[in-house]
This record gives sequence, structure tokens and C-alpha cells, in this order.
Amino acid sequence: MKRICIFLSLTALVPILNGCIQTKHEVDVKPIEVKPMHITIDLNIKIQEELKEKFAKSDKIAEEISDEEAARALDQYLSETGKEQQ
Repeated sequence: MKRICIFLSLTALVPILNGCIQTKHEVDVKPIEVKPMHITIDLNIKIQEELKEKFAKSDKIAEEISDEEAARALDQYLSETGKEQQ
């Protein structure tokens, strides 16, 4: 019987002590400032290489065409579009 009384008093003491010991947690939530991010990427080299390749092909084709063929092609184009050569 004595053991039961000690056990009950200890089990009753735990909630009482737990009620006396209080902890309080506070979390400060501050607003986050979001700023725009600016990124600059230099693509000049890639574009320059692509332009070199494009104009290299055009230059190669232009070297293969003679002046007479170019003049005939221009006359044909102008006659089809209805414009006269100036």
C-alpha cells in the first residue's frame, strides 16, 4: 500500500511540476527584401563566329558567280518584280 501511495504521489507530482515549468518560444519573422538580379552575358564572340561562317559561305558563292551571270540574274529579278534597272 505504501508503494502505491508513493507511486500515485509521484505520478500526480509530474503534471503539477510540468505545469509550473513553462517554456515560451518566439520566432521573429522579418520581411525578406527581394531585389532584382541583373545578369549580363557577353555573346559577341559566338555571334561574331556565326557571322563569319555565314558570310564565308556567301563570299564563296559570290566568287563562283561571274559578273555576266550576276547581271543576268539581276535583270531577270527586276523584270519579274516589275522594276527597272537604274
